[in-house]
Amino acid sequence: VLVLHPPSNSLIPSSFTDRRRFLSNDQRDAITDVLQDSGIEVVVIVSSLPLALEPLHDENSGAAGESPRPGLRLPLPLHTHSENDERIWLLESLFQWKNTRFPRCEAVIVSSGPGFGTTGDICDHRLGLSLPVVLTGPMLGRVCGSAQWKLKSEIADGRFSYSYRPPLDQWNFCFIDVDTTEDKPAVTLQVVGVPVPA
Repeated sequence: VLVLHPPSNSLIPSSFTDRRRFLSNDQRDAITDVLQDSGIEVVVIVSSLPLALEPLHDENSGAAGESPRPGLRLPLPLHTHSENDERIWLLESLFQWKNTRFPRCEAVIVSSGPGFGTTGDICDHRLGLSLPVVLTGPMLGRVCGSAQWKLKSEIADGRFSYSYRPPLDQWNFCFIDVDTTEDKPAVTLQVVGVPVPA
């Protein structure tokens, strides 16, 4: 399990610059080391920001990813050029690792969502492979709809695409069950919803 927390300036709304990072250098080195370990069969990437989720552009608000309600910013900022490069690097690394060892390995991406939970897949159209992905949360916070986010889209000039299932409008959390007793590891993901008290 690799837990990725972006460098602190990724969470500062005013720091929308090309220098903002999704991964630190130490995190990149750690990911590279893990993917080179031949004894690892399943890698679970846990991130405080989604690896694949793009905002819709709202022409009536200031910019994509901003809430139409004054003073309320959506929980996730826009991705900068640096962040996009690092997200693409991470996706390329995970898919190349899976392609090299297929079908004897699997990678799973779990991240906090912008107020809703769902499951989906990220596809690499060059290699013909996919990775399961989960957005989860909140467990005890404000539940937001998905209307301002693209639940299906492409990134990296169409090399990768992602698709999410209809999200839960409840508090939620994620179960991950990993079975490595067979030649091909099996990973089962389940987002469990809890009704928000009235």
